[in-house]
Amino acid sequence: MAHHGDSYEEAVTNGIGALESLVMAYEVTGESLPEPSTVFVAA
Repeated sequence: MAHHGDSYEEAVTNGIGALESLVMAYEVTGESLPEPSTVFVAA
């Protein structure tokens, strides 16, 4: 399993930072963000 923080809170903060960077990259290139989609996970 990937490790993205020493705590849940740190992992969430790191994830938010990654998403913000992604949005900024799309804005710089003038691309539109992809449409949201739903992923279904089999139980």
